[in-house]
Order: sequence, then structure tokens, then C-alpha cells
Amino acid sequence: MDDRKYIIVEELGCEVAILFNELIVHSTFVKAYCKERIVSAGFFRVEIKNKELSVSVYGESATLKRKSRPEDSIIIKRMLSNDW
Repeated sequence: MDDRKYIIVEELGCEVAILFNELIVHSTFVKAYCKERIVSAGFFRVEIKNKELSVSVYGESATLKRKSRPEDSIIIKRMLSNDW
């Protein structure tokens, strides 16, 4: 799978991933979510390794001035595998 973009927002005390295409600018989501609620942002890649979903995150959003965090990969993986 190609690399995609994401933001993590705090929603009612929980951190939730918003995943989107690399053609969309991270700052597009400031209108929907107050910038203070955007916890992190960056890029992610999904791979299947030994029949297991693997998610890696990296980079940052220059427009939001938010970086990716190691724990973001866990949040994204839960969302993609419906493991809430």
C-alpha cells in the first residue's frame, strides 16, 4: 500500500485517527477540528507481514506543526482492524 496521511484528534477524551489521501493537505482538518484538539499528524504505511497487519508512522505535518508519535501506529492499526 502507498503511504497515506493521518491526524490524531482528541474526541471526548479518546484519541481517534483520521486517515486520508496524500493529495489532501493536513491543515484542511483545522476547519473541522480545533487545532488544539489535533494531537499529532504525519504519514503512515500499512503492510501485511506473516498474515499480520503492520502499521508504521513517520514524519510530521509542516502546516499543522505536529509530529508523528510511536503510539500513533497502534491507534491506526486498531482503527483499520476494527479492534476497539
